[in-house]
Amino acid sequence: MTKKGMKIVLNGRGVVGGVAEGNAIVLKKSLSFWSGLNPQTGTLGRGQVPPELVGENIKGKVLVYPFGKGSTAGGAILFWNCKNGFAPAAIINQKLDTVVANGVIASKVPTIIELDQDPCQVIETGDFVKVDADNGTVEVTKTE
Repeated sequence: MTKKGMKIVLNGRGVVGGVAEGNAIVLKKSLSFWSGLNPQTGTLGRGQVPPELVGENIKGKVLVYPFGKGSTAGGAILFWNCKNGFAPAAIINQKLDTVVANGVIASKVPTIIELDQDPCQVIETGDFVKVDADNGTVEVTKTE
């Protein structure tokens, strides 16, 4: 059982370098930016995410989900979301897919993958997360 303030360190592989931090938004299922993200507002929704996260804005948050899905248009949606000022602080995935790859590379969002523990099981929405994609580490501070 985890306690408030407890720190957990995960190790993985950086895809897009950089260091960023923020509160986490965690999705337990794959995410399609095309149908799950409004690039004009930075909010999640449109039937893609759990009801409790519909309307959550990803700006400045660490977005955690297993992997992306959909066509390359999803990467363009992420890119335009970032260009419109709603960039997530970082993205954490267990597996890299081309949808996420083209979006995070074009948007320069620090991204880390292939962690030694499942990030969707370790990190909870609201936890404070520091991503160091240059060194492949994720430090999680539990908030509850």
